[in-house]
Amino acid sequence: MSRSNIVFFTGSNHIFLRRDLDAWIDIFAKKYGEYNISRLDRETLLKTNIQAELLTPVFLGEKRLIVLEDVPFPTVK
Repeated sequence: MSRSNIVFFTGSNHIFLRRDLDAWIDIFAKKYGEYNISRLDRETLLKTNIQAELLTPVFLGEKRLIVLEDVPFPTVK
């Protein structure tokens, strides 16, 4: 059975967090292909069947990357 990883990018320095996330996505795309990356944000997450997204098999690769942005949703103060 293959291993799954969950990585959280959290903190208050949004510039460095975005830079690190973009670097992870870029490295993954070069190694496994852009077609095995799904990016879901606040708007698309509400319209997407997350279970189907998680169970979708990889396409011509070994791994799949799913990026959930702004989860949990920021609260309005």
